[in-house]
Amino acid sequence: MAEDAIDLLYRNPVPFKVRSAAYQVLKTTKGVKDLGRAKDPLNRSGQRFALPPFVQKYQKGWSLDERFVVDTTTMTLLAHYVDSSDKGSRVDYYRVGWTDDKPAIPAAD
Repeated sequence: MAEDAIDLLYRNPVPFKVRSAAYQVLKTTKGVKDLGRAKDPLNRSGQRFALPPFVQKYQKGWSLDERFVVDTTTMTLLAHYVDSSDKGSRVDYYRVGWTDDKPAIPAAD
């Protein structure tokens, strides 16, 4: 349920009221932890959440932890942090909105 709510926070076109409802679902889903206000690596402020850790029962030692930062003014996803035991850590950044600009590949960190 929480993952479906998160999808609505960055997909377009999704009306603000739908994103706002998705945010409420995320906040109230059992096992989701509200980690308080935080800034993403791009220095944007939002509310940070963690999904319950997922441990693969069939592959011993495998685990997945996910955290998200949500802009509570626009109800859009800013960042998605993933830590997995087999692939390490990564952060995905989001900028949601309409544009006529051509896509650009961001510079490597």
